[in-house]
Amino acid sequence: MTTARTPPTDTELRDAYARAGLDRLGITYAQAIATPSLRGSLHGMVNSDRRWAANTLRHGSIQIQRTQGDKP
Repeated sequence: MTTARTPPTDTELRDAYARAGLDRLGITYAQAIATPSLRGSLHGMVNSDRRWAANTLRHGSIQIQRTQGDKP
């Protein structure tokens, strides 16, 4: 299945960079974005976060429907 994805925003990439701890290794954000393998990893982190959020929100709404039912 091929779906068009919105490219990660700079804010999302910076958040992923901070969580990855690359600054503690002496790698700047600019270096990380300039290095194809690191940039790909950061993009993967963002895509994973987006999938997790979508699944969590979907599961939460299904759970609410199951527990609440059709209450007047």
